[in-house]
Amino acid sequence: MLGRTLGVPLFQEQLLRMAMIAANFTGGEAEELRRAMGFKRSEVRMKPIEEKAACRHDPQRILGETQEQIIQSITSFALYGFPESHAASFALIAYASAYLKCHYLAGVHRRAPE
Repeated sequence: MLGRTLGVPLFQEQLLRMAMIAANFTGGEAEELRRAMGFKRSEVRMKPIEEKAACRHDPQRILGETQEQIIQSITSFALYGFPESHAASFALIAYASAYLKCHYLAGVHRRAPE
């Protein structure tokens, strides 16, 4: 689930998958986590989800410190994570803006490089 991003969780979808695998969340519980990671980044909404993940029986036998690290990663990332589709859109906008700023500065009348 983290192979494409070299082991670093970057996107909400990865965190939802981590919750489903490591904490045995159902699809509905993962959706609850996604909503808590939504627009307002609610720490209040995240707390019960974090507690639920900590109390789960783990079919993968991830226990102790490793389980705590995974849960901490999920809850910490949830406060600033974003969907992968937003990342692609933002990258395109950032690239286009940088190009325009470099080649078409406001108030400067010059031709674009050919």
